[in-house]
Amino acid sequence: MGQIAFDGAISGQHGLMHEESFNNALARALRQRRKAWRSNEYAVQCERLRTFIADPRARPDLIVHSPDAYPIAIEVEWGNPAIEDAEKRLGRIFAQTMLPVRSVIAIGVENEVRSMSDEELESRLASPKGIRMRFVWLAASIADEREMEDVLNVYRWPREGSVSGDAFDLADLCDLATAPPRLVEEQTANISQHIRGYASALKECVDEQVAMEMASSLGQGSVDQGLRLACCIWMTSWRMHDHLAELGELRTRGLRTISELRSAGAGLITLSAIRDSWRQILDYNYRSIFHPALVALHDRIPNLNGAEILDGIARLSEQVAAARLGNSVDFAGELFPKLLDDRADTAAFYTLPPSAELLASMAVNRLEFQDWSCAEAVARLKIADLACGTGTLLRATYARIRSKHDSYGGEAEGLHRAMMEKSITGLDINVLATHMTAAGLSGVEISTPHNESNIGSVGIVGGLTGSLELLVSDEVADITGEGVRLSDDTQSRRRFISVPNRSQDLVIQNPPYTRAHGGRGVFAVAGLDAEQRKLSAKRLASQVSKLRRDGSQTPNGQAGLGTHFSALADAKLRHGGVFSTVLPLTASRAESWQGFREDLVKGYRDLTAVTVASDSDFGFSADTDINEMLLVANKRRPDDTPLTEFQVLCVNLRQKPATVAESMYVSRSIAELERTGGEDGLLTMDERVIGSWIRIRLMRPGFPWFALGLRNQDLARVFSKLLRGRLFGFEGVSTRNFALEMTCLEDVADIGPTHHRIGHVRGNEAIGAFTFDAASAGDAALYPALWSADGQNQNKMVVKPTHNGTPYHHSDQSPKASKLAKQNMKEMLANRGSLFVSRNLRLTSQALASALTESPALGGNAWTVLANPNEGVGRALALWFNGTLGLVTRTGYGQSTQRGRSLLKIKALGGLPVPDFAGATTAAERARSIASREFDRLSYQVMEPASYAWRDPVRCKVDEVVLDMLGIDAPETRQVMNQIRRIWCREPAVHGSNRKILKALNVIR
Repeated sequence: MGQIAFDGAISGQHGLMHEESFNNALARALRQRRKAWRSNEYAVQCERLRTFIADPRARPDLIVHSPDAYPIAIEVEWGNPAIEDAEKRLGRIFAQTMLPVRSVIAIGVENEVRSMSDEELESRLASPKGIRMRFVWLAASIADEREMEDVLNVYRWPREGSVSGDAFDLADLCDLATAPPRLVEEQTANISQHIRGYASALKECVDEQVAMEMASSLGQGSVDQGLRLACCIWMTSWRMHDHLAELGELRTRGLRTISELRSAGAGLITLSAIRDSWRQILDYNYRSIFHPALVALHDRIPNLNGAEILDGIARLSEQVAAARLGNSVDFAGELFPKLLDDRADTAAFYTLPPSAELLASMAVNRLEFQDWSCAEAVARLKIADLACGTGTLLRATYARIRSKHDSYGGEAEGLHRAMMEKSITGLDINVLATHMTAAGLSGVEISTPHNESNIGSVGIVGGLTGSLELLVSDEVADITGEGVRLSDDTQSRRRFISVPNRSQDLVIQNPPYTRAHGGRGVFAVAGLDAEQRKLSAKRLASQVSKLRRDGSQTPNGQAGLGTHFSALADAKLRHGGVFSTVLPLTASRAESWQGFREDLVKGYRDLTAVTVASDSDFGFSADTDINEMLLVANKRRPDDTPLTEFQVLCVNLRQKPATVAESMYVSRSIAELERTGGEDGLLTMDERVIGSWIRIRLMRPGFPWFALGLRNQDLARVFSKLLRGRLFGFEGVSTRNFALEMTCLEDVADIGPTHHRIGHVRGNEAIGAFTFDAASAGDAALYPALWSADGQNQNKMVVKPTHNGTPYHHSDQSPKASKLAKQNMKEMLANRGSLFVSRNLRLTSQALASALTESPALGGNAWTVLANPNEGVGRALALWFNGTLGLVTRTGYGQSTQRGRSLLKIKALGGLPVPDFAGATTAAERARSIASREFDRLSYQVMEPASYAWRDPVRCKVDEVVLDMLGIDAPETRQVMNQIRRIWCREPAVHGSNRKILKALNVIR
């Protein structure tokens, strides 16, 4: 007899579990995760024959079938995910619904599970993190739903390896798998194409004045865009119309479905029937959805042409329903940006659905809330987006809350209605956007009607400030339904939406970033004339003044409306509430955002900021090329432990999440590190590195969040140590303490004036004390100035002035004006100096962060004078700024609005960290002596652009002198500097994706 081989070890007297036993237990656990699956015994099927047409013997491990969605097959295997078995299920026709399988989830289960008892298996599957499984999601486009073999374009997530999770995570993944990404892309492209076609047909059939009035009624200055959005509104309205007409109270009141309206019109829905039906709905409610639809339906649209277009759009709506994407797709978020032309002009960047999922998941994880199974408790949560756009963030937040409620056994029928009527608030100045918000949120559970909601449009006409009215008020007028009669009204009335201070559990937002610059005001939006904008700006200034009197430093006109909406969120959040927002990355660094950062770190705890440190594709919003960040924090309670230091958890992702599923898992990786201690490390998702993180400690509350945006956490460590006067060591080299303490630049040198006060180049706006002309060789200059940057010629630390000045004579020759002009010129001359710092350093083409002139000169547009420093201090600063440690400090402290540049606003210069070269210590005196001795040797040697520091021999020599000045020069520290130079140069913020530099670094070929 041969030897019997056993698969695995038998524990005690127990045999090994059969896969079918596990599958049945998993099916039971999965059914408990969703209300729809608990109430339908066939929603999750396990180990059944005759599941598929044309293959009755096939027996999938599990099939998950949600209403109005394609079936999802699940294949389980001990060990690695059953990918080969899963691929065979794609395209199979599910016998119960005659629909193809478009998504399959392959699962791998650890072999240790096989030795569990039935009781332990059931218990652990029902518990979060009880049994970890590995998942791979496969999805496919299907050319013909009648042909199961015709499977195209298989999508795999993750692309390599797998992701781990429990039964709760599997339920979430099943929700997402109902909407395969490529199917969503196909549908969105199809809808967008048809909408544009219907808009063109509409433009042809109406006269020009009508088209303009239709666009204007939706707040659009562009006729083409206005008509596209009108068609989009009608499409979403049709979808809601049909559901309301099929069930509920409006059905009993006689509201007819699309097909019934079509039959009554002899095959074509008449415009009068549409208007009557939508007025009937408005008598009931849903004003945010149907009022804009009715307003856009101009009474001068030709009846026949208009009826054909509206009927075609109704058929398009029916096609969307037939796509069976369930309620998991945010079509507003996917579609709306494709129909707009002016987002860049208004800085209205709509949040991408994956970005919304990431921020919403992070925010909901922060809610101080435990009773997720109780619908009444969940419905008492207050969630607001006071600049909601199309509602992508609100919809993602609501989906996360519903998922938690379902996963913990929630059963209540009235949750959706309660959330819509009491819990969720969404406001925007764009009536069209709030239509999309209301339609998207209502569609989450479209079969459940609701009455009044807190979704509304707010005005900026007449000197108002939109949602920002709530800075000084507890309520704001909803202008959406003005003039629309409600069912219990005898007259029209204005509706107000109430948002009291300290009322919200979560405020989530992607506020407009508009700011006053270049002659443009913060209220430069379509449909608002100059006088109206002036009134609104004056009103906003009054609101900000009140906030400042109350102690808020957050709002800052130079930073734009993002700071004002942050102050609004703070006012409305209750203690312990969650602040979650998308902001430009400059908010983490810019001087104009300093008050925001100071208020935030003092008033909130557990701050987490997330950005994408990538060579490209780093924005979280649609069609924007600016660096952005996601921010989440909890508002401190009065009884919270007093702050002893100010910390921010900085997370730098290597790539922006491409799908909602990926975002969900990235958020869980971030949540995990939020729960753990530690200083820094790599961010992983199931053993794959997806980024890095570091907890930074700030020198002072408003100090820049220097690690955010740095791809290499080692560079963040270097900067963190620099702030404390230490040199970080690599590979066993110990950290070294500087002989000098770190201080701020304003304590070492006087910061010169801004170029606006110094003067102007001839031909530009006449401002300041001097008019400047470019310097010519051999000319004697009475008022020389280092005005502009010149990457080709300014490559040695000693430079020549670029311009000559002459006193500017103002046209106003009054004695008072003349006196002020002379006083200003005298002050500018008193602020001349020989040491300069570059304010806007182009790292990819400019060599010098600091320069000296042989004799005193004025500063200018590119260079700011550091006035009257001691000669030794000046030379020490010049060497420090041009050395790698100075460049690293500048990268961490300065703005990086454009990659490959380092911007220092003049107000921020004073806080720039530098060694205390001006101190009265022996170490400072020694540093000054070394600088005076070594500067002349290096000052006339040609340096390469800063981005090439890793190979620049002169920069290396400067670094050696700097180390000597700091009292830490040693062979091992020189090796450390080699590594610092290289990792700094490989940062996207430094090389700016410049191909020539990347090739030199061997990053690309």
